Amino acid sequence: MSKSLNKQSVEAEELEKSYQLPDIVQQRQHTLKKLSVKLGEKILDVGCGVGFLSHEIPNTNRGFPGKYVELTKIWR
Repeated sequence: MSKSLNKQSVEAEELEKSYQLPDIVQQRQHTLKKLSVKLGEKILDVGCGVGFLSHEIPNTNRGFPGKYVELTKIWR
């Protein structure tokens, strides 16, 4: 692996870990509560960082389907 790719990998791992810090988790939970997502609503999360908030939205309502599109895969 090139030094550049290795550095990007390390930075990505650090970013992902930062999204798991207690303060950030609490902020995400607060955001989900304020969103008050209802079954059947459609949500577009653009520029969603590592996607933790998007992945937690389906868990806010039983049976809420989570569908994800990763644009980086589309543009390659």
